[in-house]
Parts: sequence; structure tokens; C-alpha cells
Amino acid sequence: MPWITPWSGGPTLPEPLVLAPGGRGIAYADEGVRDRTYDGVLLGRGRARRSMGGGGRPLYDQVDPRRQHHAADLLLCQVCGRRPPPSPRGLLWLLPGAADRPAEDELVLGPPLCPDPCALLAVAQCPALARGHTAVRVRYPRPWGYRGVLHTPALRPAGEPVQLPHEDPRLPWLLADLAVTRLMGCAVVDLAAETAQ
Repeated sequence: MPWITPWSGGPTLPEPLVLAPGGRGIAYADEGVRDRTYDGVLLGRGRARRSMGGGGRPLYDQVDPRRQHHAADLLLCQVCGRRPPPSPRGLLWLLPGAADRPAEDELVLGPPLCPDPCALLAVAQCPALARGHTAVRVRYPRPWGYRGVLHTPALRPAGEPVQLPHEDPRLPWLLADLAVTRLMGCAVVDLAAETAQ
């Protein structure tokens, strides 16, 4: 099961929103140190991971916000949660969609992957990647911002999810669910060749 995937047997964690001190953004009523990113953005809590021996099933169509942010921030593999092996050609990303599409300056929500076995497992288990993907080596991945739902001062969602860069003044009102990474220094590669090395 991918490291960033939540588990149906885990409880849904409460998200009791209140106005932040000074009324300039949102906060949790019971906020803890793990509820914000290093730059102060409020993270969605999502579901807790299953405990050993717990029931349920992996929710492959969902992502745990805290683990995804941690993996994107530290460039950890989204499947195993460890650092991918270093390469002078950069880290490996799998981008869903048409094969061999350009990736330079693309904004992505998924962290990198280890070539073998993690990338192969991802293609075998993820329906979006199984329908088509591009394997890309990225030399300069850069943190870009966050995806999430903006909230009003009345603590109501202001619409559909948006992607905001780190310098956006609306970030105090964002309940972030995913970190966004900008891919730079990209080269399309053959996944079979990458996993054979």
C-alpha cells in the first residue's frame, strides 16, 4: 500500500475550524504542532493511518495530507516513504496522462518514486497511471505552493479547490490538502530501462 494512501479503517480526524488569533485566517480549535506546514499553512487532517491489526482497506483514490506534504517537502518516495536512490539525472516522477508529454515547469501533486519496485507497483495498482503515464527524471524539483479549499471569515468553504503559490496572501485562509511541486530540469525516460538498472 502506498505510504501516502489513507486507510478506510482509520478514523476521520476532526477539523474544528475557528478564526486564527487576530482574525487573519483559519485555525483548528484544538490545533497541534503537526497541523501546520513549516511556513504556517493549515493542513487538512484527513484520515488516520490504520493501526497494526486494524481493519479496512486502502483508499487509493485519496491521499493523506500530512504524509503527502512530508513526502513532497523531503522528496520521499510516495510508495515506500523512503528517500529514492540518488541519480545525477534527478529523481523519478510518473505523470498520469498521455505518454511522452513534456513536463518542464509542470506543477504536480505527487511526490517522486523509487524506480524499483515502487514505480512498477504504482503503475500496476494506480488506475490513472495504468491508463497512460510519462516517466520523467527531474533534476530541480522546487516547492511551489499548496492545493486546498479557501475559507471565508464565516469559516465556510469559498468554492472548489485551488492551487496557490507560496507567496499568495490568501494562504492564511487555505485548508491545504496537498503540497504542489514545480518540476524543472526534466527529461522523459523509459520506465522499463529505469527499473532495469
